[in-house]
Formats: sequence, C-alpha cells, structure tokens
Amino acid sequence: MNELIDRYVLAVARRLPASNREDVARELRATIDDMLDARGSRDQGAVRDVLTELGDPAVLAAGYRSGPQHLIGPEVYGPFLETLRRILAIALPVVVGIQLLFGDWGSDRSVASIVIGAIAGALQVGVHVVVWTALTFIVIERSGAAREVADGGEGWTPDDLPALPRQRQITLGELIGAVVVLALIPAGLLWQRYRSPYEEAGDPIPLFDPDLWDLWIPVLFGIVVVNLGLEGWKYAVGHWTLPLVVANLAVNVAFVGYFALLFSREDVWNPAYAAELAERTGFQLADSPILAIAMVSIVAISAWDIVESIIKLRQAPTERVLLEGVPA
Repeated sequence: MNELIDRYVLAVARRLPASNREDVARELRATIDDMLDARGSRDQGAVRDVLTELGDPAVLAAGYRSGPQHLIGPEVYGPFLETLRRILAIALPVVVGIQLLFGDWGSDRSVASIVIGAIAGALQVGVHVVVWTALTFIVIERSGAAREVADGGEGWTPDDLPALPRQRQITLGELIGAVVVLALIPAGLLWQRYRSPYEEAGDPIPLFDPDLWDLWIPVLFGIVVVNLGLEGWKYAVGHWTLPLVVANLAVNVAFVGYFALLFSREDVWNPAYAAELAERTGFQLADSPILAIAMVSIVAISAWDIVESIIKLRQAPTERVLLEGVPA
C-alpha cells in the first residue's frame, strides 16, 4: 500500500459520517487506482499528480456529504469548523472562570446559582462566537477569497496531508501521564494532612476537615484505584472499544457525582485551618469560589474525557479498515 494514498483516504474519511465513511474510502481507493492505471504508472510522482488532481480532502469530503451546506460552502466549511472549535475551546472556559472569580460571593446567592449564572453567560458568549464566526466565513466565501482560506493562502498539495495515525490509539506516554495525574490526588491529600503550613501545639493543621477521613477520603482513594485499573485496561487493549467507553463513562460519572456530593457539605474545610488562614491573610475560605471553580473544572474535564473516548471509538474501526496492510 502507498502511504500517501492512505493518508489521503484517511483525511477524507474522517470528515464523513460513520455510516458511510468506509464505503466512501473503498470507492475513493478504487478511483485512485483507476486514475493511476490510466496514467500507466504507479510511482510516487504519479500518485502525487493524482492526489493533486483530486484536490483538498476537505473539499472532496464535502461533496460526499448528503446534507446541504448552502450557507457556508465546502471550500471553507472545514476551516470554519476548525476555527469555531478553537475559539470556543478558549473563550468558554475563560468566560466561566472570570464570572466565577468576580461573582457576587458576598451576597445571599447560593453557590449553585452563581455557577449556573457563569455557565449561562458562557453559553451567551458561545452563541455570539458561532454567529459572528459564521458571518465572517460567509463574507469570505462571497468575496471570492474562499480558495485562499481553504488552502491557507497557497494551493493545496499532498504535502499538506496529516500523518498516518499510530496503530495504537492508547500509548505508553498517555498511560504514564494518567497515572501521574491520578497519583497526585492521594499525594496531595496526604501532604495537606502531614505537611500543613500551619500548626497547632506542634501538630499540622490539615486543610480539609479531618472527619472526611472516616468515609469520604477512603471512597475517593477507591475511585482512584478503579481509575488506575481502567487506565491499565485501556493500555492493554491499545484502542477504544465499546466496553472501555462504557467503563470510562461510569468512572467519570462516579468521579463527578462524588465531588458534587462532597462539595454540597458545609464542612469540607477544616475550621481550624480556615480560622488560621483568615487571621494571617484575611482570606475567607467559606466565602471563596474555590469549590465552585473546582466543580466546574471537574465536570468539564470529565465531559471532555467521555466525548473524546466516543470520538476515538468511532474512528477506530475506520482506521483499522483503511490501514489494513499498512506496515506498523
């Protein structure tokens, strides 16, 4: 198999619905074979000429889609989605963070109402981003600059194709990173208990309520252990499967549910630590948005982890079919 052809077929197939991407990939391979036969050559130069003639994979994929794209044409539809994703990925967390940091924490409003208000504000910003980004690309297309946007200012060439994906979806580096992040949870809890910056009668004053060690913290350690087991399972399989996605969903739901219940308590912080901190710095833990920000971050990270696992599950069958016969 020719690596350049594999890269091109994958670049097209990834932009298509899962229901027809494999059929289109096979059809596209047959088309490329016919075009190469017509040229009477299968060397690398002939392959490059054929792929250049077929054109930008984003534009070709748009032609295979059954849904209409009248508002934003196929030449700029891919760049439009990519630009939109990048802006939203930056803008929405920033808006939520700013609204939480400068929320009306001194009023009678509950933590839940402040968090909901921050999320609502982020959604409003998201709507504006979508509208104005779409209008910008509509103007670009109508002005005749679509080709420059799609090509990044230059004509598309096979050199612009993304590299082939690794045969293994879940790498050793990802496993090590996940283990390190998970290990920080028990390490941080132990550190705050035995290495607190504040002391009382020579004993460290922990940040969190010591009563949490009776049930809440052991349960958290159990969730961490289960998560570590899931990471090992993922690495052993090497790619996402439906059982792995379901298990990942369950672990993330348990993780979010645990912290939602924990943060609803009124005694998460150690009163002795809060009093010492207020006396020395004037900072009031009880009135701070720390728990709200932590909860939003936990939900966002878990949601993205679930979505990413589903996306990779959908990609895995196509990539295995398309890369059949490609050397590892």
